[in-house]
Amino acid sequence: MGTTVVPMNGTFGSRKHPLIRTRKKFLTAICFSLACLVAAVADERIILPAKINGQPVRLAFDTEMSHTALFRSAAIKLGLEIIDPPRDQELRPGAVKFGRAACRLTLGSKTQSAEFAVLDSAIGMDCDGALAWSDFRSNIIQIAAEPRAVTFLDKLPADAAKWPNWKLRSVPAEDMSSNWLGFEIPRPDGRKAVVFVDTGSDQGLRLRRTHLKRWVEKNPGAPVTLEAYYCPGFADGLVVAEQFWAGSYELAEGIELRELPLSQSPNAEAFAEPDYEATLCLFALTRVGMIVDGIAGRVYLQPCPSPKAEYAYNRIGALFAPHDIRGGDLIARVVKGGPAYEAGVRDGDILMRIGDLDATKWQTDPRILPLSRFWSQPAGTKVNLTCLHQGTNMNLTVELKELFPGAVSPRKAASH
Repeated sequence: MGTTVVPMNGTFGSRKHPLIRTRKKFLTAICFSLACLVAAVADERIILPAKINGQPVRLAFDTEMSHTALFRSAAIKLGLEIIDPPRDQELRPGAVKFGRAACRLTLGSKTQSAEFAVLDSAIGMDCDGALAWSDFRSNIIQIAAEPRAVTFLDKLPADAAKWPNWKLRSVPAEDMSSNWLGFEIPRPDGRKAVVFVDTGSDQGLRLRRTHLKRWVEKNPGAPVTLEAYYCPGFADGLVVAEQFWAGSYELAEGIELRELPLSQSPNAEAFAEPDYEATLCLFALTRVGMIVDGIAGRVYLQPCPSPKAEYAYNRIGALFAPHDIRGGDLIARVVKGGPAYEAGVRDGDILMRIGDLDATKWQTDPRILPLSRFWSQPAGTKVNLTCLHQGTNMNLTVELKELFPGAVSPRKAASH
């Protein structure tokens, strides 16, 4: 019926529609999402094994990337010739500069010429770059978050044709989000709601600020923790935000998502689309089956009847992040009543040590980032911290707790 791309197996794409369209135009601006201090580890992305000029690379499948791209460190390692944009180039909000590099790309058994954007990354990443959905849009693809996989289909399955489905979002090419995967849901009042899909994030469901606020007001006392991510090109920069747990959330008629985290979307998404309402990230995609028919311009969703998935989230109820991603102290933001707060951590404290690790060397010691590796361990794990509080070092022990009752911890997941 189709070919699974992750893990790599056979051929993919269609003969009629090449997988990567070579771009002759000089690429000068890009808008995309990157995880930061809570960057996803390798098994929390959809990774496509590939080769560039015969050398193996790891490329993430990211449906909110504007262009297929390589990180500069990977491009240099591969020996590619990088053509950079002019230094004085002006950018619109949400855009960052990038260069370009031509190469021969191999995915499965297919090799062809391709052109990649070349990005400077402010943080360490777990892959060499990413493939944008726009290079797959003329195919029928199934996106699965559990297991992480993209499957190319020859035709729409007969059972999927009966699923709830909506029109693919289509906007002018000059729109900065024109290459993002999104679809339109008609609302009873006659307006449309735009929902994006972001396979580059391991979050659950991101909501427009007003929608999340409304949900929180209707669900007082909902379980909460904190998360952080990097939004380049916007004033957000490094974003620290609350993350809530929902027993259920009705995305559209016939689509009720069960047991998943909710968080506020970055300003980039609302800025890009006035009718924006929500974003389905990887964990939310474990709650639904999804097929994107790029030929017919439709997105098909089917709720999973008994969704189960391990969710690696912040189990200490605190984050330590710098004011500037380029450097500085790791400063605490704490949920009152959470495990870190109960252990004595307070807003404004500076993280000095995690066990025997010197946390002040977070920019140079690869053992420290992402910090999420410490906070997302199973409930019951004890983490020793040294924090600077009002000029005095405090040695604290924080016991991680299952803050989200519907989440499956790594320890519980192993027993399934």
